[in-house]
Amino acid sequence: MVASGPEPRNGKQSPETDDRHRRPATNYGATTSTPSTGSQSPRARTSPERLKRNSSTLLVAVPEDSIQMEFDTPSPRYTGGAALNGDDDEHVELDERVEEWLIDEELSREGLYRGSYKRFLTLYSLTPLSTLLTFAFLTCLPLLAYPLDSDSPHTPYPYSPYFPYPFPELLAGAALWAFSLLLRDLLSTLSAQLQDHRGSFLVTIASTILQSVLSVLLQLATTILLLISPSDDNDRPTWHDHAFRRVWAVALGWAGIEAIVGIKQGYESLALYRDVLVTVKRIPSPDILPTQNLTSREDISLIQRGDEDNERQPLLSPVSPNLSRKAIERELENDLEQLMALKGRAELEVVYGLPFIYIPVFIPCLHRINAVLLSLGSFLLLSGSYLRSPYAASSPPSHHIHHLHPTLHIELSNNSSTLFIITLLGVTLCQLTLAVLHSAWILPRIGVHTFVYVNLLISLGIFFAGLGYWEALV
Repeated sequence: MVASGPEPRNGKQSPETDDRHRRPATNYGATTSTPSTGSQSPRARTSPERLKRNSSTLLVAVPEDSIQMEFDTPSPRYTGGAALNGDDDEHVELDERVEEWLIDEELSREGLYRGSYKRFLTLYSLTPLSTLLTFAFLTCLPLLAYPLDSDSPHTPYPYSPYFPYPFPELLAGAALWAFSLLLRDLLSTLSAQLQDHRGSFLVTIASTILQSVLSVLLQLATTILLLISPSDDNDRPTWHDHAFRRVWAVALGWAGIEAIVGIKQGYESLALYRDVLVTVKRIPSPDILPTQNLTSREDISLIQRGDEDNERQPLLSPVSPNLSRKAIERELENDLEQLMALKGRAELEVVYGLPFIYIPVFIPCLHRINAVLLSLGSFLLLSGSYLRSPYAASSPPSHHIHHLHPTLHIELSNNSSTLFIITLLGVTLCQLTLAVLHSAWILPRIGVHTFVYVNLLISLGIFFAGLGYWEALV
């Protein structure tokens, strides 16, 4: 039998036994061990732990002092590759964006824009490059996708052998587009003069309708003037006929001169911003401590190009009395050019709804591709419907029933003008829709991006419809 030690009084465990089952408490200051007897030293009675437990006038102990909680070590979180201080990075990025916006607002109040003119020129050079690649692809497409056999039917070529295909077609398409541009400018001038007497909105809509109808009629006139007609072996125009390639060449000539003029206008629009582009650099202030946030305490320095970039003097700068007459005239000419550039920038921003240099570079590229597809599809549709109409060369009649609706049947024949009229109205309506969307009344409201995407859908639809008219999709 093993002898046990003396039991504590009142059936309670001794302090030593209780201390063995408790976690060691945190010591606040210098304390002494508590003896098992009731006697205590003065220093023990005045220890912080004793005063904390016995004093009723002090603050009530917080739960953390008496309750000890243990937590397992959390497993590492997956942050998706982001840094642990992601919130700080987001705040810094937000501050930078706000600062950039404030800088742009300050520059716009001064009539300045941030950026480099050479950089904008380099980016815009992608527009002529993409247009050139598009023309190269469309030029090779008929040769690769629609090859002609040596015994394919064709009509006699009505021109001199010294001026062979495709030069008459290319030149005719380019000439008629230039003529339409002159008439378009005339209509715009007349509509601007009538705006003082009539409603500006109605005059603009009427001018847009006249320009669209004029463009469609000139496209149709190109096919008529070049004497394009199907061969006698075919009762309807198909891609097996040489007329298909002639119409294709006319469309490329029309679209080519349109692309050249459009790209030239784009470079001229960029040149309007040459003298108002500045470079923004961040220069840290010398009195900022290393621990401060430099992104919110930086001085912004606006550095304009020097004389090496041929930058002109500020607008209407004071003239020195020592300047000669020629120098004064030169200064006046420079000021006049800057005023003209200011007017041109204002007109562009009214049409587009934003500065021209802020338009992403892929938007002009896509716009030029849309114009090429639209011209090519319009020519294929108009020529295909015209060659099926009685206005073209006579051919053996061939009736075809097209079921447009279960209760509606339209009988179309090669000598019927129904298909020709429907096609003419459809192409005119599509071009009119694009012209209205590109007007200064609607384009700033819908945005340049929306217009270009809608233009892409319409252009692709017309292009494939034109191929279908020539049975090139079968």
